[in-house]
Amino acid sequence: DPFHEVTAEDLDVIPEILESLSYKHEEVLVFYANGLTCQEIAHMTGLKEGTVKSRLHYARKHAHKIIDEKRRAENTMTP
Repeated sequence: DPFHEVTAEDLDVIPEILESLSYKHEEVLVFYANGLTCQEIAHMTGLKEGTVKSRLHYARKHAHKIIDEKRRAENTMTP
């Protein structure tokens, strides 16, 4: 869904996303955003790769929800 593509306009919501996630979800999202693979994250954190994928899935879903809410709020403010 192209609505879920993060744009430069979405960057201001990143602190809100990170603050609203638990540390375990924030950790994998930040590593992933910095270009690490799930396998590399698992190796660095000592987690199973499936656990990393599960946490990443939740973190991304949560991030998209916040971005979607921000975009809807902006669209309702535009006449």
